[in-house]
Amino acid sequence: MKFLPLALLILSGQAFAQQEKYGDARAVLILPDDAMVVWITAASSTNIEYKDTILSIDRQRLARASIDAIYFFEPPSYKEALGLFKGRDYSAAKEAFAKVREEYKKIDDLPGNFSTLSGFYEIECARKMNDLESMAALLEDF
Repeated sequence: MKFLPLALLILSGQAFAQQEKYGDARAVLILPDDAMVVWITAASSTNIEYKDTILSIDRQRLARASIDAIYFFEPPSYKEALGLFKGRDYSAAKEAFAKVREEYKKIDDLPGNFSTLSGFYEIECARKMNDLESMAALLEDF
């Protein structure tokens, strides 16, 4: 019984590592009669694909029209990139935001996603470094 808290701590660490590895976004889906915490694995203009737990292999689909709101949990990699940005290390922050943008690219159709937000901050880093060529290239893709 003494090993149970340690095992849970190790599993939760593995879960967050897996979230970062596969780019699954942890979010709260607000439905008309319910709310649920899920890990979104993909999104299109009509559907959201999600898992009930980070380690689950079963994926379910839900029509976007049936969802009232989506609230994303802040991923650790985004939090780290934002820390670099606030610390005015714009070069390192730009690289970190680019990584986050790519990790969560499969859900960039959803409002409030961290891929789009990271893309904005990546452009902002280029602007603050006065790297106009990079900024123009990023704006073209944005």
